[in-house]
Amino acid sequence: MRSFPRQHGFTLVELLVVIAVIGILMAISIPGAGSVMNSLRKTSARADANIVKTILADYHAAYNHWPGWKGAKDALEEGGTAETDATWVKIMRCDTEDSEVTGTYRAHNPRLISFWACDTNKLSDGAFCDPWGHPYRYRIDANGDGTIKAPNDDDKVSAEIIVWSMGADGETDDNDRGDDVRSWTTDKDHK
Repeated sequence: MRSFPRQHGFTLVELLVVIAVIGILMAISIPGAGSVMNSLRKTSARADANIVKTILADYHAAYNHWPGWKGAKDALEEGGTAETDATWVKIMRCDTEDSEVTGTYRAHNPRLISFWACDTNKLSDGAFCDPWGHPYRYRIDANGDGTIKAPNDDDKVSAEIIVWSMGADGETDDNDRGDDVRSWTTDKDHK
């Protein structure tokens, strides 16, 4: 009887087993990657919310009043909300190369102070947006009592400025039961 030399390589069954194992490992790891990405987005949004608070506080320190252009005035009313829209970005960045800033918007930043050198990757249609593409929202303690009404809640927050991201769903949630990222905590958050 004649014997054939054994060929080196993998059989079809061995290849199918390896492909199946790789498929199982991918199925296990992909949902975990989504969770990690969401956590990174929330961390980025929390850092950005603190940046917005700092910018607004710096504006107040420089001019001894809160921003008062159309749209920003809404944040000065009890329960009112303003956004980091394109107007906000232009005034806070104070890009002196932009003729609109040195003209139209100069009334709101007459000393042409640049309060912010932003990452243009976070701009969408000129607005400063969270990782989900929504402008940040903010409220200001305009009456000076040291409290602000939390959005969609009757709670008062002890703060001068509060900022939040509406998260992936694009809606402001009650307290922290949804996906919002907030710059403040309430007593309910600690229970």
